Amino acid sequence: IEVLPLPSQDFRVEGISQAVCDELTREMEKATADRIADAKKDLISRLQHRVAGLLEKVSAMTDQSRFHASTLGNVAEVCAEVKGANFDSDPAIDALADRIETAIKPLNAESIRDNESARIEAKETAEKALAEISAAMAGFC
Repeated sequence: IEVLPLPSQDFRVEGISQAVCDELTREMEKATADRIADAKKDLISRLQHRVAGLLEKVSAMTDQSRFHASTLGNVAEVCAEVKGANFDSDPAIDALADRIETAIKPLNAESIRDNESARIEAKETAEKALAEISAAMAGFC
C-alpha cells in the first residue's frame, strides 16, 4: 500500500498513535520529494535527448549529409518547453535550459551543412551541453 500525500496530517482514523502518524508523515514527505525529483529528472532528460540527437547527427555528417534547421530548432524548442514545465521554478533547471539555448543559438544549419569547422563547433557545443546535462541529472539522483 502506498500512502499518498494529504493536505494535512488529519488522517481521520481514530486510535492512531502519534508515532504512527509521524511515520506516515515522513513516508509521505519522502514520496513527494521522490516524485518531484523524478519530474525534474524527466525535464532534464528531455534536454538530454534532443542534444544527444544533435550530437549524433553532427557526428555522422559528411559533405553529402543532410542537416535540417529543425534539428537546432528542436533543441531550442525543448529548452523553452523545459522552462515552461518547470513547475516549481527551480532556478537550476531554468539556468540549465538557458545555457543550452544560448550555446546552440549561434549555430547555423547552413554553415553546419557546408563547413567542416562549423560541424566541429556544433559537435563540441553538443558535447559540452551533454556533459552539463549529465552533471545536472546527477544532482537529482
